[in-house]
Amino acid sequence: MRRLAVLTLAFGLVSCGNEPAPDSTPKPAPSTVFVVADSDAVPAGTLRGHVHLIGEAPVLPPLALGASDGCGTLRTTAPTERLLVSEGRVANVLLRVKSGPPLASVPVPTESVVLDQKGCVFEPHVVVVRTGQPLAVHNSDPLVHNVHVQSRRNENSNRTLGPGTVDHQIVFTSPEISIPVRCDIHPWMQAFVHVVETPHFALTGADGTFELRGLVPGDYEFELTHEWLGRFSFRATLGAGRGLEAQLGLRVPAP
Repeated sequence: MRRLAVLTLAFGLVSCGNEPAPDSTPKPAPSTVFVVADSDAVPAGTLRGHVHLIGEAPVLPPLALGASDGCGTLRTTAPTERLLVSEGRVANVLLRVKSGPPLASVPVPTESVVLDQKGCVFEPHVVVVRTGQPLAVHNSDPLVHNVHVQSRRNENSNRTLGPGTVDHQIVFTSPEISIPVRCDIHPWMQAFVHVVETPHFALTGADGTFELRGLVPGDYEFELTHEWLGRFSFRATLGAGRGLEAQLGLRVPAP
């Protein structure tokens, strides 16, 4: 098994002879730890693994909802979803191919990706669409919501959705990462949309795992994106007839 480890942290220079003694000041902990291994257990042309949190997960209390905006009749609190961790593993991390050898073309799906407003939260909290693939926004609640897409590279949209509205279609024509989507009526309601050109991407599930298929042998740069933990990249080489297993660690940024 051939193993590649990438650590992003500051290292001091090693000294010898009559050089001054090394600085004993504690060094900052790494913000990322990426370990990628050639694996017989992973199918050929596949990158499989998980994203875990380095250190303790912060306690994020739920949001209290008021009764005056109508949501209080549905629930009294809303979850804080900016960081979802289960058994040390992180959900909603986007992994995509940033550069590498030419890959097979995959048609843009015509089926919509659904983003629902349900129980006064967006479900799911993070979605990924291809450029040109429709995003369908629903309102499954018995009250009025708003969907405000705050794009930097695509057309912004801001529309009120009445109770039970289904299939409000939005199509993004340019790739763009981490587009905020909010309900202006209920400001705690927020989701993120990733718009990607490549069909070779994965979003970690609730258990922090991912699987990216359809790769060919060669040298790759992969990019990770999380709304709070940040954006990082790492490199790996995929051999002919081989698969890769990855253990990717991210840390909550310092306040």
